[in-house]
Amino acid sequence: MTERFSTEVTEVLTTAGWAAGRQVGEQTTESVRYVCDQVGRRGARIEPFYAALAALDEFGGLYVIQDGPGAELRRRPFAIDPVQVAASTETLADFGGVLDTRLFPLGMEGDHDATLTIDGGEPPRSRNVRSTRSPLFTGTGVPAIFSLTEPSVDRAVK
Repeated sequence: MTERFSTEVTEVLTTAGWAAGRQVGEQTTESVRYVCDQVGRRGARIEPFYAALAALDEFGGLYVIQDGPGAELRRRPFAIDPVQVAASTETLADFGGVLDTRLFPLGMEGDHDATLTIDGGEPPRSRNVRSTRSPLFTGTGVPAIFSLTEPSVDRAVK
């Protein structure tokens, strides 16, 4: 167990390749550049911000393989790799406008079933944006990304 994560979350992250103090700066720079080069059909672009860069620098490239029951919802595999969801630029720009915040893609859940994003609001909040058939999740700070290890309906965006 770490100060930031429960024992279970620490174990899941460690198995995926995370360690305290992990930094993948060059990978983050390349991924962010690729995402920012994408242009939506109507010219939409997204820009990185501190919370997105910090999350990607520490957790970028992690692929969490899990499947089974969570606290209230099924645990699903997820990847912290924004390149896999870079085509979501226009959707994230539009959804960010609805939420009145900036969004940046972090990766995906399942087999492209959902896009994991982080917003640039104050304070930064992590969001798991699922398809319209599933709830939307939110939590506070980077650790909320890993609430996916114990999904709970109390995190649904209303």
